[in-house]
Amino acid sequence: MEKEHLLELYEDEIEVYPEVEEVLAILSQSYELVVTSNAARDFIDIELDGLEGYFREVFSATSDFREVKKSPLLYGAICAQLDARPIEVLHIGDHYRYDYESALDAGLDALFLDRKGERQGPEVIGDLREAVELIGGCM
Repeated sequence: MEKEHLLELYEDEIEVYPEVEEVLAILSQSYELVVTSNAARDFIDIELDGLEGYFREVFSATSDFREVKKSPLLYGAICAQLDARPIEVLHIGDHYRYDYESALDAGLDALFLDRKGERQGPEVIGDLREAVELIGGCM
């Protein structure tokens, strides 16, 4: 089965959480937004359908950096490409090790998106609206 056909088969399975577009619209007015994903670029393009205009850059760990997981080195390389110091970057992600701990290890600030409510703490958010509140945007 060809890759394109396989991607088309699962395209309807991708669902955007209800708050995502509203939050992107708010944050993109004050910040440059970037996507960093472990997914291949072809899949990211499908996931971002209709949302790509909110983002300055889209990075695929596998397609762009030949990395399987997001590591502190990967975050450093992304910061270099963005011409940003790690301390200037806030990463929000839903994998505790690769999105939260690796980002912190690279010197970034980070929030852990825990939609299942399994963790607690000031760095844990249940949906992206909470990130806007923490960052200081208006909802």
